[in-house]
Amino acid sequence: MNKLKFIILTLVTAVSILFLVSPAAAAPNAPTGFTAVNFGGPIRLAWTASTGGVGTVTYTVYRVEADSTTIPTNPPTGAGTYGAYAQTVTFGITSTSYVDTSVSDGTTYYYFVTGNDGTGESSPATTVSSATSDYPDADAGYYLTLSATETTIDYETSTLANPSTGTIITYNISDTDQAGHRFVAAKINYDIIDNFTDTTIYKEIQEISGGSTGINTGQITWDGRWFNTTQYTKHNGSYTVQVWATDFAGTDHPKVTLTITVHAVHVNDVIQTFTDFGTTTIAHSLPMHFSYQLTQDAWTTITIYNTNGTVTTSDDTLVKRFTYSAPRNSEGQDRNFREYQTWDGTDENIKLVPTGIYRFAIDAYFDHTGAADRDTAEGRGWTFALDKRIVDITTTGISASNALASIKYTLSETANVKIKICKSSTTFSTDSTTGEAIPSPAANLVKTFTFYQQSSGEQEITWDGNDEGGVAMGKGVYFVVITATDAEGNRFFNTSGTDNLFRTSVSIDKTAIQIATDSTAPTVSSVTPANGAILTSSFTEVSAVLADNTGGSGVDLANSTITMTDPGGSIVTGTQSNNGSDTITLTVAAQTINGTYTLRITPRDLVGNVASQATYTFSLNTSGEEGDFKESVFIYPNPVKGRSATFAYSLAGAATVTIDVYTILGEKIWSKVIYDNSSGDKRVSWRIINNDGEVLADDLYLYKITAEYSNGNTRTATKKLIISK
Repeated sequence: MNKLKFIILTLVTAVSILFLVSPAAAAPNAPTGFTAVNFGGPIRLAWTASTGGVGTVTYTVYRVEADSTTIPTNPPTGAGTYGAYAQTVTFGITSTSYVDTSVSDGTTYYYFVTGNDGTGESSPATTVSSATSDYPDADAGYYLTLSATETTIDYETSTLANPSTGTIITYNISDTDQAGHRFVAAKINYDIIDNFTDTTIYKEIQEISGGSTGINTGQITWDGRWFNTTQYTKHNGSYTVQVWATDFAGTDHPKVTLTITVHAVHVNDVIQTFTDFGTTTIAHSLPMHFSYQLTQDAWTTITIYNTNGTVTTSDDTLVKRFTYSAPRNSEGQDRNFREYQTWDGTDENIKLVPTGIYRFAIDAYFDHTGAADRDTAEGRGWTFALDKRIVDITTTGISASNALASIKYTLSETANVKIKICKSSTTFSTDSTTGEAIPSPAANLVKTFTFYQQSSGEQEITWDGNDEGGVAMGKGVYFVVITATDAEGNRFFNTSGTDNLFRTSVSIDKTAIQIATDSTAPTVSSVTPANGAILTSSFTEVSAVLADNTGGSGVDLANSTITMTDPGGSIVTGTQSNNGSDTITLTVAAQTINGTYTLRITPRDLVGNVASQATYTFSLNTSGEEGDFKESVFIYPNPVKGRSATFAYSLAGAATVTIDVYTILGEKIWSKVIYDNSSGDKRVSWRIINNDGEVLADDLYLYKITAEYSNGNTRTATKKLIISK
């Protein structure tokens, strides 16, 4: 045994003994079956995984050069005196094989491996295995053969078990080159060239991970597709397959070629086009145009489905199918001829479809009587959005330079349009059937425009500022709501992509010349609280709605006034505000003095017409019903001794009653809501449990009973209860 082998054996023995005496009982066992073989120049190492240990075991590979005269700087920990001669090649790997490419041709190397588990415990080392690096000569030849299972890709008559598999191209590389050197490829390269254009249309590179037996074999399957960054296509014609190997030294070896012919019905380069409308939102408008190429003359079927809002195709609904009585033409030798189909957005019953996500599929086949020869492998689908939308809505109000207000918008297609102009204090709901805007209160509706818009694109209407009766509206801001439906009643979406109402605004700010004929002062339409009303609870706000529908100049809300005096005749101070349209409001501190309050309102319009002061009164009476309700509320027995108790109270009329129980710290632990349609004394049983059904512990609690009457009045009483079972 030479000195180097003795060093290695001593090193392995020392490492093994070190691991054997380790107190860590969970240490992994040494990897087994360790081998090192020349791999066309690099050295390929392989071993069987360690057993035992905790967690994932990783591996460290060590080596010593046979002719080494220098001491490596990273010897393995615990390798003993001779470990300084071992060099760490790699560490922390989980694979049970490794190719060492950092070797020199003709040099012999000695290797061993250790395992390390998740706790840091190391295994004993493997046995030592050696190999000599032997790169083939750079100019040496090698034997590579190339074959294909069939030379014609024909999806309609293919004898392959799977018609979509295509041509299988197999390579085989000999064990040694002509100089007798073992040859192992690092990469196998494929190029497929279109002979008509002399361009490469497909590339593939296979990295070789095996090969320790000395024979390199493998295959690729090509189904005739051209690959680029945007799509897959196929074209009939003749193609040259080039295959060559690259060794571990990075040398490309000679190419071997094979000719393949493609003959297939295939749908190429499908393009969907539509008209875009809108700048704030792009609306994909009708008609839709589909164009495509065919590799051969063939019958085609174009089918359109509604995706129903799901990503799966199994639940899609058929909308439209286009079939043809004669074959469609192929792309031709120059590959530039296209077929076209237009969809007008109707279904099989010639009804317009709604906004949504749709899918279209194109199938091509020889036999138009059925699907037996259909190009099913290439019949593919594409999804697209059909948007019926109202977008790009803008308004220009009435001003010194504009006698007419303008409302502009863009429609994605022909539609029935309804535009409603309302006062700015209006709220809206949507008719569930027609999608039409319903203003509230209805009296706030000023003007309605209804018409059939016979074209898409930008539209415009004008408004003279008058209501339906021809009365000029006053200065202010008005809401504009636009809705649209197609001939089948399908709603148009708004900018946000929903069928919610699209609301904007338009202003009126008439000049003195425009309102010079206004000589009538505005009036008070209504007040809140109403004249003569009796309030039973405190209040913080009073308001008045003003109207100026005679002269048309508009109400001057900023200079109209509203004041209030309390039952003692004192002025109640507060803050006056307006809604910008027709209402002035006085906000005050909570008023609790029972008696009669007086409102005094003076309306003024924009040209200075002032109405006589209008006076209204209402009363506050909080002593009667509120006190009676509190007196009627109690629970019995109290203290609660058993497992149940009863709440009692009296109602003055129909009401919604809420009973809440709280801990003394204010945490709500039980609640019940009762809808009662009658007056009188009421009783409600309680099983002394919380909302989770748990029995309450002995303690002090609070309960609150609230009655909300149909007239809007609310009565509340909060009292204590004791549980002492």
